[in-house]
Amino acid sequence: MYRNCVWQADGTFSCLNVKKKLRNNNIVIPKRNLKSIYPSVRRIIAIGDIHGDLQKVKYIFIKAKLIKKNIKGNWMWIGKDTYVVQVGDQVDFGGRGVTTSDNSKELEVLLFMDLMDKKARQHKGRVISLLGNHELMNVLGDFRYVSLKGINDFGGEQRRKKLFSPNGSLAKYLAYNRLSIVQIGKWVFVHGGLLPQWIGSQDIKKLNNKVKSFLLGKSSLQDDTILQRIIQGDDSFFWTREYGFPTGTNHCNKLSKTLKKMNATGMVIGHSIQNSISSDCSNRLWKVDVGMSRAFGNERKPQCLEIISKKNGARKSIKIIK
Repeated sequence: MYRNCVWQADGTFSCLNVKKKLRNNNIVIPKRNLKSIYPSVRRIIAIGDIHGDLQKVKYIFIKAKLIKKNIKGNWMWIGKDTYVVQVGDQVDFGGRGVTTSDNSKELEVLLFMDLMDKKARQHKGRVISLLGNHELMNVLGDFRYVSLKGINDFGGEQRRKKLFSPNGSLAKYLAYNRLSIVQIGKWVFVHGGLLPQWIGSQDIKKLNNKVKSFLLGKSSLQDDTILQRIIQGDDSFFWTREYGFPTGTNHCNKLSKTLKKMNATGMVIGHSIQNSISSDCSNRLWKVDVGMSRAFGNERKPQCLEIISKKNGARKSIKIIK
């Protein structure tokens, strides 16, 4: 789909042609090769919730030395073999009750990330985007946090609802181009946080496939209580705030159980907004949602997390990039 987007002379990324094709139901849905588990890599950049703010996304990619602009105004990948993981909530620019210009660029954000993945793969890197609770809210027809521009970009509320409904064009796009959970070496990445009860009979590949099946309209919440918990439950890895806003210290015990089951040493989450990227549980838990989108106002600066690993997969260094 990103092939229908264009770089304009001022360096902006426009996807008007994609929007037209979506409105006319004339779009081919790409199917990317996404795995649930990847081996350890040298460098990982973790990015928190974006909420339709393409400007902030590009800022992060530049600050993390992932891209630079060429003479023609296109963005080139300079991140070598870096893996990027964005932990979900790429949509929903509105509904926060703040006074801000409607700069919603939801589709541009989605497709910019896909284009960057293509460029990264040419250098043995990846840009992996996860699903967040806001993507699922749209699939369920909950548009409370969609801006007016976000509604109009897709041809009105009913058209947006049809596109995002299970087996709709955008739901299928999410099914084939987004994961719910990914593990890279010793690190687990997920939107809200993965509690130990989800790891056992269900490994993360099965959990990813369960969500994918729902997006494709092949399974329904009414017929599958486990799926209903995943999509709407308080303990869901999309919705939980036990790690993001913990009460007491029991969350660290739960984290330890989850990581042990997955042979992992660290988890990175979004969903729960922090004043700055922060760590918990002896640096085994990192929270990267800093509310950087202008949907929350203009005062928050973007941040991302850089994880450097040794050749044996052990962590070498962790740094916050601002």
